[in-house]
Amino acid sequence: MFQVQLTVEPLSPPTYAVVAAVDVAGIDMASLLQFRIHRRGYEPITRRGGEEEEEKAAPAYEAAMFEEEGLEPDELEARGDRLMARGHRRASSWWFTSFKHHTAFAIAEDFRMAGLSYVLAKNWRKAAAAFGNEAIPRLKRRSPPADLVAAVALLASARCYRKILDNADEGEVAAIKPALQKAVSLFTKNNDMRSAATCCKELAEFHEEQRELHHAVHCFLQAKDYYGSGPDPNEQGVRYCRAIASLVSCRIRLLEGAAARANPVRLRCSTMGL
Repeated sequence: MFQVQLTVEPLSPPTYAVVAAVDVAGIDMASLLQFRIHRRGYEPITRRGGEEEEEKAAPAYEAAMFEEEGLEPDELEARGDRLMARGHRRASSWWFTSFKHHTAFAIAEDFRMAGLSYVLAKNWRKAAAAFGNEAIPRLKRRSPPADLVAAVALLASARCYRKILDNADEGEVAAIKPALQKAVSLFTKNNDMRSAATCCKELAEFHEEQRELHHAVHCFLQAKDYYGSGPDPNEQGVRYCRAIASLVSCRIRLLEGAAARANPVRLRCSTMGL
């Protein structure tokens, strides 16, 4: 005989919690299950670490909209640190990664929320690292929607690194190019040509900043092609990339001419075919 008791407790409107207590012939189901588990020689699996306690003690503003919070930069950075720590802990916990259906999404969301907190705090270095970490679990899902979100995260990571380009170390500068190249590849793979053009233009501007002018011209022309493809081409983007590619090409010719005039012996040998 089953006896079901439902208790409705009002919480913050319009949310309600429904607590169900089920008794089977006067025996508590939890104690029965616990007894059977111990009889079979298994120990009950519990949540490892302090994640459950941390989630209970987490401030209420973590679930609020960013634009409604009005937090100070140090508070935003502290929240980002908490979310980053939780994401890393989840990614390294065997009990959490065993639930594969929602694991990648939950870990990626921790890193994404951390990145947004760092952006509001204007800590671009931490934001770039957070968005880069977000892309990793999304790429593991190997689905078109996850690939597109991962590409957005890679683009955000590269943009954050570019904001600290003057003070960035070699590793941070080196991370920009592969992030943008991977984002371009993911967008083109999923036929999002306008977003691919945006990433390609970002990559061209990065090459120009690094004085890799030939690579910059190539990327600007590739972005022009992406802007012009598809059923709804972006004519303004096409004109912009074509014009900038022409300007950079002129700059290359001027620099080559100045270098040749600075070394007339080399210029004379080149004209004589030596």
